[in-house]
Amino acid sequence: MNWLTTQSIPKTREKRRLSDAEMRAWLADVTARGGWAGGLASWFGSSMLETSPFNTPWRRDKGALWDLAPHLISLLWVALGPVTSVTADGGPADVSHLILHHEGGASSTVTVSQNGGEAAAEFEAYLWSDRGRSVAPRMTSDPVPPLSTALTELVANIRSGRTEHPCDARFGRDVGRVVAEAQRQIDRRRLG
Repeated sequence: MNWLTTQSIPKTREKRRLSDAEMRAWLADVTARGGWAGGLASWFGSSMLETSPFNTPWRRDKGALWDLAPHLISLLWVALGPVTSVTADGGPADVSHLILHHEGGASSTVTVSQNGGEAAAEFEAYLWSDRGRSVAPRMTSDPVPPLSTALTELVANIRSGRTEHPCDARFGRDVGRVVAEAQRQIDRRRLG
């Protein structure tokens, strides 16, 4: 399924940084090449620092699993195929580790935390196979260009009457189901 060469990537706040032109080009390239055995994605944030404007009650309650993991799951879903199952466990604070199994047989891992501190705050992702690795570009810190692209695409869809998009609400629902199952597993392990 290589819809990426003719379609755009997500248009919601959760995916704004995946809308960046370099990320789109990388995703188009890796999906066109195919044959990836797996992938790795991690995002260590610093939003739990007391000085962070992103240290909000919602983030403190939901943690990185609900704030950061949907971005990475979306990225790996597009690059490796739909997620068919997840195995999850938690670490200290809000650390979450996920193993994703993808349609077609690839597997990937996701690790996220909002308590990484400024020195560890970083996003990284790559795919791997017997041909080597393909490293995702760094995400942009300027949200304006991707949000502008997202708004332009949304307006174009509205004007054309188009109601479907590869990364529409159904895609968000499917990613949300993966996160909810991961949360269920983490909670079950923590409660013993």
